[in-house]
Amino acid sequence: MKMTKRLAVAITSGMLIGGLTFGGIAVAAPAESAPDTDAKTAEVVQLENDLAQAQEALKQAEEELAAQDAEVPAKLAAAQEDVDAAQAAVQAAEEALANTKSTLDEATEKQAAAQKDLDSKTAAAEKATSERDAAKKAYDDALAERASDEQIAALKSDVDAKQEALASAKKNAEDAKAKADNAKKDAAAAQVAVDDAQAKADAAKKTADEAAAKQQEAENQRDDAQQAVTQAEGALQAAKGRLDEACGPVENDPAVKVAQQKLDEAHDRVAEVVKTVDTAQKNAKQALNDEQQGTAGFFRWLGAEKNDPDATRAYELLTRGIYTDTRGNSHDVTSVTDQYTDEHGAFFAKTDLNGTGDATTLKNLKATLPHIDRGNELRRNDDIFTGRTDLKINSLLMAGSQLQTNASNSLIGHRAEVIKAENLAWGHSDPYNGWYTKEKNLYKQEPIGHKSGTGHYKNLMNDTYGFTGFAVVDKPGTLHGIAHGQVFDYNFHFYTDPEAPSYTTAEYSELISEFEKYLDNSKKELHDAQNAENEAVSNVEQAYEALQDAKAAANAACVNAAEQRAQAEENLDAANKTLNELTAQAEAAKQAAKDASQKSDDAQKALEAAQADKAEKDAAVTAAEEEAEKANNAVDAAQSALEEAQAALAAATTELNDLREKAEATQKKADEAADAVADAKTALAEAEGAAEAAARAVKDAEEALQAATEALEAAEAARDELVAPAQAYEDALAKVKESKEAVRKAQAALDAATAPSEPGESGSVLKPKNPKDSANKANGGKSLASTGTATTSLALTVLALAAAGTAMVRVRRMKG
Repeated sequence: MKMTKRLAVAITSGMLIGGLTFGGIAVAAPAESAPDTDAKTAEVVQLENDLAQAQEALKQAEEELAAQDAEVPAKLAAAQEDVDAAQAAVQAAEEALANTKSTLDEATEKQAAAQKDLDSKTAAAEKATSERDAAKKAYDDALAERASDEQIAALKSDVDAKQEALASAKKNAEDAKAKADNAKKDAAAAQVAVDDAQAKADAAKKTADEAAAKQQEAENQRDDAQQAVTQAEGALQAAKGRLDEACGPVENDPAVKVAQQKLDEAHDRVAEVVKTVDTAQKNAKQALNDEQQGTAGFFRWLGAEKNDPDATRAYELLTRGIYTDTRGNSHDVTSVTDQYTDEHGAFFAKTDLNGTGDATTLKNLKATLPHIDRGNELRRNDDIFTGRTDLKINSLLMAGSQLQTNASNSLIGHRAEVIKAENLAWGHSDPYNGWYTKEKNLYKQEPIGHKSGTGHYKNLMNDTYGFTGFAVVDKPGTLHGIAHGQVFDYNFHFYTDPEAPSYTTAEYSELISEFEKYLDNSKKELHDAQNAENEAVSNVEQAYEALQDAKAAANAACVNAAEQRAQAEENLDAANKTLNELTAQAEAAKQAAKDASQKSDDAQKALEAAQADKAEKDAAVTAAEEEAEKANNAVDAAQSALEEAQAALAAATTELNDLREKAEATQKKADEAADAVADAKTALAEAEGAAEAAARAVKDAEEALQAATEALEAAEAARDELVAPAQAYEDALAKVKESKEAVRKAQAALDAATAPSEPGESGSVLKPKNPKDSANKANGGKSLASTGTATTSLALTVLALAAAGTAMVRVRRMKG
């Protein structure tokens, strides 16, 4: 109001100089404030420009942030976790390789030592042979000089013949010994395989024994509970007998008769309800089994309740690994092996029904439906392969995809042992980003058309396919956290039964919901029946209490018997409850023992196969040793014959005894050296067998390290692809924060510049609204009075504007 009064006084007294414009109307200002007003006007204009620029920068930063992928930082963190896991796997593989190399080094050293020993003994044998040959030659030369008569010549000829026979027998013995050495080498390698199979069999047997022990313990507890029930029933019958005896004299009492009738009716009701409970327990047992088997239980239910033959085949495939195809041929995949079996386990064994993260969980079954919808949407809307219809779901294909994706969850490779047409992906939230988007872009590259690397896209777009199955696996050990698999069948039903129904995702979702409702209803049915049983038992108790009250009124002697019967009934109820709980536990332990026993049997079969191979190798060693022994016996016989011939010759030539004895001594040394060489060869063969086994172990470890390294490289590549977009998102986010701070500071500066100078008075400076305002200033600050403008109307206008000044400043701030 002070400013308004000043303006009014100045206007009426003609003292206004200079000028301001307000809303297009010229308004005079006090002469003493004009310079400050111009400066403040320029300052406000600049601050408002700064605010507008900051707001524009914020808008651009927010648009840039919106263009970024907000999930990239989280994806990068997950990718880094994959890299860390892969690095740990590489480290473990490197340690395993170092251990196998250490074993190989030891075996190689032993082999080298054996070779050195053989070389040394071979040199000694060669020296002994040379000495033997020299002594024999000296003896033969001396003998030749004396071989002047026919008798000596004949004896000499006989010695020569027997020497040749001995040489031939020794050659045969050496060949037999070499054959035996090779057989021992094979047997040593077979023993390594037996030891490995034995270790696995022992571990599986230990697990099976523990499971069997738990089963036995659970069954013992169940049997004890059954015995307790029997005893409680006997105790109840005895209590009833005592009660009847104690309360007998009052049976004809009218009140007792009425109470007895109600008790009989309550007992009849209990008998009816018990039948209902038995039925509900049977239904609940089937439902519990179905729930524990995951998708296998769903397929059993679907086949039985909805007459789906392929669902029944799917159940047999998942639970027994056996199914019959549409041409009547039976297939057993329980013993299927492939190139991945050693490192990644047998094909069928990779599926753990309803295990955490397994494809056979209902959670992962339901997770497949959005993916199938996504694939069908891509088929319908593709601009290259047009006119494609939606793929229908088939239960056998779903089960086949579950088995195959489980089998491939920890390796980059197909194990399509059931359904051949298959797409696989690892580590993607949407597998179609690779199967469809990436491969379609490759397909569209010039020259457009079929090329390597587009197989998944062409599978998805194949117009001869009409049916599909899908699986999701996220169990521990799955590469990159999650794996997706999709299989296909032709319109003419190559795998599927033409009579079996096929489903849309909506229909299949409804069936899954109906199955889950069946599981819940079975539990509810049992719960309701048990409640009804409890209620009926409670009614019996109440009726019984009423009867006892009636009898007690007539005869106090039956009160004690009534209390004993009531206690006996409570004991029986508690015993039955314990029995039911322990029976369920025993069934679960039985199933666990069955599974462990099957795995133990499989490991035992593998051990028996290795043992059979070892036995075959041992038999070969025995046969070779027998052959070598026969050859050695022949050598001994030939040696004896030679010695006899030499003795006969020596008897005829006594003067040559010294030379003959020397020849025999050198012969003995040569034989001993040859035996030492044979023993060294045997030791070398065994060392070579151990070295070869160690070398194979090193090769396996190197391949495992290579696979782990490739997995690490893939994880690092996936992570590196996310680094740049993650940094871009962080940079954009920082820019938004910086821009918001700049807007805040600009707004604060503008607010400070336009704040009131005194209570009730506006200190803001109003900037020119149009060019005419600036022109007024250019006229030298002429007053409105000099322009002929009516002073009275202007004063009223100024009064009105001054009164609204603060409000208008607020409006301008908000618009700024």
